[in-house]
Amino acid sequence: MINTITNDGLELKKLNSLFPEPRFAKIIEEYEIEGISNSESVKNPFHETQTRILLSNLFKPIEKLDEQIRSVITKKINKNHSEKEQTVLIIDNRTSAFGVPEFFDAAKKLETFIDSTPFQEVWFYTGYCSNDDGNNAEFSFSPLKVTIDQEKILNEMVNKNNVDNNGRIIW
Repeated sequence: MINTITNDGLELKKLNSLFPEPRFAKIIEEYEIEGISNSESVKNPFHETQTRILLSNLFKPIEKLDEQIRSVITKKINKNHSEKEQTVLIIDNRTSAFGVPEFFDAAKKLETFIDSTPFQEVWFYTGYCSNDDGNNAEFSFSPLKVTIDQEKILNEMVNKNNVDNNGRIIW
């Protein structure tokens, strides 16, 4: 649950694009008619006292997984941020349209590209579910690029834990 009372108009638009609700779209439209800019503070309609479950859109994939990952990483590379070399990039998998075989295929196709990125590490995150308070979550982090130290830690985890047929380590 988003627990701030105000945020900027652009952030509100982002929230509504991820978790669309017609009532909030109407509020955004009213802000635009009033001439409120994206940088001005506005009341956050997601901030309410009752429990809220936010469901995002699951889009049908238009591009192959490797093309989507390349596009997302390229956009992050092109952003004007300093210290990218110290950044751990986590790509949020917002779809359940792809399975483990597609992920392995995409990772293999993108290996040279990802290794050449300025980011210290690149991970692919998939959140499956959690209860309302965020506990008891099921998720996965899949490494696409890691540091030498991180690689050592991951190898130790593989050696200490049972790895299933899909390469998953559950601890």
